[in-house]
Amino acid sequence: MVFGCGFSVLVKGFGSFGYRFGVSAERFGVLAYGFGEVVYRFGGVGKGFFSFDYWFDRLVDKLKSGALTTDAMANYDQVPPIFWDDPLLFYDSTTVPITKRKKRMSIIKSDLSGFTLPELIAELQKVVGLMTGNATFSTIAAKTTALGTGTTALVSASGTYDSAIQTADQKMTLRDTARDAAEGLYQALGTAAEAVTQDPAQLQSGGWTLRSDTSAPVGMLAAPSNPSVSCGDMAGSVDFHWDSMKRGVQTFLGEYSTSPDGPWTQFYAGKKSSTTASGLVSGTMYWFRVRAVGAAGPGPYSSAISHRAE
Repeated sequence: MVFGCGFSVLVKGFGSFGYRFGVSAERFGVLAYGFGEVVYRFGGVGKGFFSFDYWFDRLVDKLKSGALTTDAMANYDQVPPIFWDDPLLFYDSTTVPITKRKKRMSIIKSDLSGFTLPELIAELQKVVGLMTGNATFSTIAAKTTALGTGTTALVSASGTYDSAIQTADQKMTLRDTARDAAEGLYQALGTAAEAVTQDPAQLQSGGWTLRSDTSAPVGMLAAPSNPSVSCGDMAGSVDFHWDSMKRGVQTFLGEYSTSPDGPWTQFYAGKKSSTTASGLVSGTMYWFRVRAVGAAGPGPYSSAISHRAE
């Protein structure tokens, strides 16, 4: 009789549970809560399987009495010491709307990437001058001071760079002058050696490199090949190169123009197969050509090649 009543109660409890489960998926959370409590009690107290009946009966009683409802879900995370997520978060808590912070558009045009260095320095010095001692911006005076220090450092570094470029240009001029002088001395010594003897073996004993065929006459020289141009080291300069020629060249003549059709301006006369055109207008397109001069006179020009002066 007692067993039958207990079984009837149990069946009714499960029937109530099944109803709640069928009404809403939240009832499954209710059951999970009850079983979670049983597992916690069973594992924490460590009393063994005999305590399971007690907690299961307690669950059935709560289901019958309606004590376990969706209102209990707010405490789902609060069964000490079990927390299924953060202690301040609950599975049925009201969703807190996320407020997006609107990005305030800057009024000041702070992008300086399009400024040339002189323009940038002028802009920085203007701002520092007008911000310094300005009562409106007294609270950020330290930042104004910092910008002033940075501007001074930039001016100093720029001056150092300009001086280094000027020094490098002067040293390059000295180097080229020294090379021209050394080449002239070499040629003078070679002429003197040929005056002493015309015997190839004797000349080679002196370290001289002889022409492959000194008896063949050299006629009109061909146009220099493979002309090329590149940016020079200084503003308003362009480096001009072409292939060297082994025989018969007395000098090269280099010319440039702002139009492929001319007029042309001669800017180089020398034996080296490279030179630098300087004093050009930055941003202007120039065309360059060269020809060789030999015993038979000037030869044809090379093809004209263009480059924009930086």
